[in-house]
Amino acid sequence: MITQLAALFILVTPLKITSVIISLILFSAVYFCVKNIYETPVKKIKSWEFFIALLHQMILILDFYVRTTGILIERFNLPAESLKLQSIINSPAAFSIFITGVLFAALSFNIIYAAAALVTSKSKDYNLNLNYDKESMLLPVVICFISAFGVLTMCTKSSFLYPFQDFGDINCYLTVGKSMMNGIVPYRDLFEQKGPLLYFIYGLAWLISHDTFIGAYMFEVLAGFIFLFYSYKIMRLYADRDVIILIPVLALICYTSTAFRQGGDVEELSMPLASASLYIFLRAAKNNKILSIKEAVLIGVLSGLIFWSKFVMTGLYAGWFIIFMITCINDGKLKEFFKTWLAIFCGVMIATLPFIIYFAANHAVKDWLEVYIYDNLFLYSARPVFAGINILLNPFKGLLNFLSLNNYIFYLCFIGMIFITLHETKRMGAYIISMFAFAVIFLYIGGVFNGNYSVLLNIFAVFGLVCVYNLFKRLKCKINLQKISLAAVTCIILALIITPNNYLLGVDKSEFPQYKFAEIIRKIKPDNPTLLNYRFMDCGLYTTANIFPNCKAFFKVFARVPEMDRIHEEYAEKGLCDFIVTHSEYNFEKYELIAQSGFNFKSDNYYAFIGATSGTYYLYKHKDL
Repeated sequence: MITQLAALFILVTPLKITSVIISLILFSAVYFCVKNIYETPVKKIKSWEFFIALLHQMILILDFYVRTTGILIERFNLPAESLKLQSIINSPAAFSIFITGVLFAALSFNIIYAAAALVTSKSKDYNLNLNYDKESMLLPVVICFISAFGVLTMCTKSSFLYPFQDFGDINCYLTVGKSMMNGIVPYRDLFEQKGPLLYFIYGLAWLISHDTFIGAYMFEVLAGFIFLFYSYKIMRLYADRDVIILIPVLALICYTSTAFRQGGDVEELSMPLASASLYIFLRAAKNNKILSIKEAVLIGVLSGLIFWSKFVMTGLYAGWFIIFMITCINDGKLKEFFKTWLAIFCGVMIATLPFIIYFAANHAVKDWLEVYIYDNLFLYSARPVFAGINILLNPFKGLLNFLSLNNYIFYLCFIGMIFITLHETKRMGAYIISMFAFAVIFLYIGGVFNGNYSVLLNIFAVFGLVCVYNLFKRLKCKINLQKISLAAVTCIILALIITPNNYLLGVDKSEFPQYKFAEIIRKIKPDNPTLLNYRFMDCGLYTTANIFPNCKAFFKVFARVPEMDRIHEEYAEKGLCDFIVTHSEYNFEKYELIAQSGFNFKSDNYYAFIGATSGTYYLYKHKDL
């Protein structure tokens, strides 16, 4: 009832007193017709009652939309066509007010839950007790999905709310991914250092949308849902089902952190694989059992997929393996140890075999392993991997980096690990501490401290939330569906407010140099143009113009690979591509400057990161065009 009145208050506050009274009367009439849904603790709800309540909710939302647009037109002097939803979205202030109101109008989350129950239940009656069915997995699934969808929609620049994804790494992934889908082989034909699985995912994303990141956004939401779902299952090992109320909080702190950046990076997409693995490990430790053969094979597949995304993220598995080996030796279970090890190896090979076949068929196995393994170990790292004292110092520097960029999660991880160690078996504590320690070591031993590295460590925040939940339970607060829905809605609204990416909301695509240049390129050469992103990170022009690179060094690589700079010079001197985009002004013999445009991206250290000195881009065309 409280949430319904809150929604009604938002709806009627702009109206005159007569309208307020009429709205209250109508609201009360509809409310008492369906009070069985909203208030009765335990009752079988009929189909007609559910549909009346759903219609009631839709009217609230529609009514809010109409009334809010009227206020916005008056207060912001907007034209009449601002009644269109697109106009609301294009105005940051209007959009913030609108989305907040819609979320509150829809605050009776039990209607969404009812819709899910209606679809999944075989009965003609639907048990929608506000304390919810504690044996059903329906609510956790719904909460995890809505939390992932809502928070990521607000936070990642790949979302449909944002006009452009300016993160250089993500544009590189999409460029290589779409090239992979069109016969261009990574490592052999294009130089990029991440694993082939990541490019395959972004290739699938390109198939969904050729010149936007909507496909990537869909994969992010899917990854976020799986990550949150397995995080919930991990928390359930140490707490009761009411811990579901903290899932939206986990989504909020993970996806609004500085380390998350603009979204879509490999660490984020690997979190579901890592959290699923963490759950399997901890469930076995909780039950004091050794992994079954099926579980071990699955762990091998998951670790193999992470290895072929970014191999430094496999420290979690090394940490588990060390404690598992010690445990088996102490318990005299060497036979079980070797069986488990063999099953894990088979799983790794299952994950690896498709890539072996792909690169062997394209005669590129040497290129694949040389770039992905050797170059990442010895050229990308700040110092050689085995450079004495750095092996000891780099992980501690990495922890400081984690603290500075993910401070809330940092504290949750450490408090949570202490809490679990004190309240569970010593063996459980050893597993958790070892997995976290090796995850940090593997991530930072190379001396590279990019902010996004710590995103993978978010999976350990669940232990801190378990600690928070136990403190919360001491207050003897009862958890029901309304409070869970309030937590979800609040976290989604906070995500919109907190995310550092919200400055791009409402900005039109036409303001970005990447879209301006794409239009120029299409007019000059509409069919199969070629482009070189000269001496800086992929700025996104390959994406907005849907161009496939014809140069192996299609952007500036941060690894110490002199060959890449030489290739850039050669392509510019010989005029081997139609267009060149730069972030500084150059005098090319065979190219002429045809356009320049700027945009002030407010991303953290954006220009320094991509190797630029200003916010201005320059487009050159070949003089023969």
